Amino acid sequence: ITTSKMLADGWVIDSLSHYLMWVPAWLRAHFCRPPTLLVIAPSGVTTLDLTNFVHGKDWVKCIDVPAMVPI
Repeated sequence: ITTSKMLADGWVIDSLSHYLMWVPAWLRAHFCRPPTLLVIAPSGVTTLDLTNFVHGKDWVKCIDVPAMVPI
């Protein structure tokens, strides 16, 4: 995901308008997401790296479930 947009209600969407995540109100003012490269803020900045981000049906690929062990 190289482009995203934050809606007024805090939802971040991709270029196809898929909902990716929700950002709390207190974090929105200093939230840096693609394609934004830099935000200058006196209270710090939160960045979002979507390089390995998965969503939709693929989100289950982000967890490694250990094999079931019989008791």
